[in-house]
Amino acid sequence: MNEHKAISQYGLKELKLECATLISRTYLELGQKSEAETVVLMAKILADDLVRDFKSLSFTDIKEAFRQGVRKSDKFHFNVKTYYQWILNYRAILWDATYQVRTMKADPKQVPHFREQAKLLMNKSKKI
Repeated sequence: MNEHKAISQYGLKELKLECATLISRTYLELGQKSEAETVVLMAKILADDLVRDFKSLSFTDIKEAFRQGVRKSDKFHFNVKTYYQWILNYRAILWDATYQVRTMKADPKQVPHFREQAKLLMNKSKKI
């Protein structure tokens, strides 16, 4: 798996499997138990949210957002609202790092969480 492959580059089945693994791990880290059916449903919801709202992030970013959320937030009840806030918080960290380098001209090597974003070439031809 490419460490920084954007969410938009995943197939839905692959993404759901990654999400299920992450959700299972999150329940474990929080000391919570969940039924397999709940993990599968949460994985589908998370995958849908990622494709819809966070497609430019990598799955590595999502795993780091969950890691920091579990360890650094006061939210111990795992649900959609909780993980969504974790991802928003981590995305803000990434955006701030980009701002520091691109706008404030900080040295990229000195800015934690900064990385150059790969340009995705997209076919934008119109069908008539």
